[in-house]
Amino acid sequence: MRHPRLVLVVLLCLGSIPAASQTIRVPPKTGSGVHAVSALPSVLREVLTTPSISAAAGISLSPSIAAPAIPDPLPAAAPEQSPLSTLKSISEAAPSSKDPIEREEQSKEFWRQALGEAQAAPDDGAGAGEDKAQAWSRLPAERSSQENQARWNAALSEARKKTPAEVRRLLKMRAAGPKVHAELATSDTKTITEYRGVPGRIEALPEDGRVYRHWVRNAADLESILASGLLRAGPVSYVEFTRSRRAFIKDIFLDLKGPFFTAPENKANEPRVMNEDVEHFVDFRLPPGVAALSLDGTTVMMIPAEPGTFLPIEIVGSSPAP
Repeated sequence: MRHPRLVLVVLLCLGSIPAASQTIRVPPKTGSGVHAVSALPSVLREVLTTPSISAAAGISLSPSIAAPAIPDPLPAAAPEQSPLSTLKSISEAAPSSKDPIEREEQSKEFWRQALGEAQAAPDDGAGAGEDKAQAWSRLPAERSSQENQARWNAALSEARKKTPAEVRRLLKMRAAGPKVHAELATSDTKTITEYRGVPGRIEALPEDGRVYRHWVRNAADLESILASGLLRAGPVSYVEFTRSRRAFIKDIFLDLKGPFFTAPENKANEPRVMNEDVEHFVDFRLPPGVAALSLDGTTVMMIPAEPGTFLPIEIVGSSPAP
């Protein structure tokens, strides 16, 4: 016997208990699902569960606990989970906002939380010759690529519904011509005028697969466009800028809004393009079903859309990526 002194003390103590009190009844299970006897100290548990000792002490166990074996109180080890299966479970909680801007912010917070859980997952040997850190390093890029593709597909579906109708609406306005909305400046050196309506020369762009160029002011915007394949309509309406050595004229057409682009041969510093030096650009084709307008020949073109709208493009080239 492993604990002769302690067992003897227990037996002596039990021997002093009146006979009417020597039947010990223990509930079959506790709230946690572990047999109550397993929660007793090891020495006393040995006394209660060893028939020869309990009989010698005059102790009778309740029939409800005499037959079942005492289960292991330690929980079974959870099965190992691979990085990819962990990612699948994490992705069920991924942000699902339909608004692209809100979804982007939710995605940043999602990945801050998800990667903390993912880094703690066990390595299942996925990827021959690749350690766990390398395996997990791929997951944000893979997830980001999947999200960008989903955003692009959603933007394409929306653009195919809205842009053809918007092009038709604007073309119908040609007959009426532009009307002065407000005169913001009138002087010998500066004239700025806002118009409602559209110039009579605007035309629908043919779907002929030609390549266009969108000039980009900074490297961060270029990186975002290359990653998502989307152009975002800005808040500025179409502007026709005419200047000379002593004066300039600026005509603003409030009804013409959307992402603007030009032909690859046109420089950014041309007055009707960007009127400034810009080093970044992306070359692209319009996806089938996405309608656009020529506002000034091949110098200025536009996909009609409200500010903040994301429009899909098929990227074919760009300035050096940041």
